[in-house]
Amino acid sequence: MSDDQQIAGLYAAYALAIDAGDMAALRTCFADDARYEVEGSYVETGADAILVRVKSRRHEGWTHVTSNLSVSIAGSTGSGRATFLVLDDAAQPIATGEYDDDLVRTADQRWVFSRRLIRYRGTRNSLRERA
Repeated sequence: MSDDQQIAGLYAAYALAIDAGDMAALRTCFADDARYEVEGSYVETGADAILVRVKSRRHEGWTHVTSNLSVSIAGSTGSGRATFLVLDDAAQPIATGEYDDDLVRTADQRWVFSRRLIRYRGTRNSLRERA
């Protein structure tokens, strides 16, 4: 499997794990010392702290859809950008935005996020106002 395919799989694994509330699967998406930031809101450092933060947020019934993935690789590091759409259990938009990520290849040759920056471009209320 190519690096690009593995990284696309990482983005899918993140979305599926967060939607399912599967913290064990989500943990495999991050480096031990990863940084997780929601622009203008909070920053968490370390995979365990990231899991605590994610677990404290409501995600039941939500679907994270990731698209427009662009990846750049340089040896055992890389970067990725993608857009996302989050839908509620009635398939109504909750949020849109962009992921801006740094990636690292682990000793066992898996790609994981070393940094994830989440930029929201619209939320349920702002999307309704624009409609």
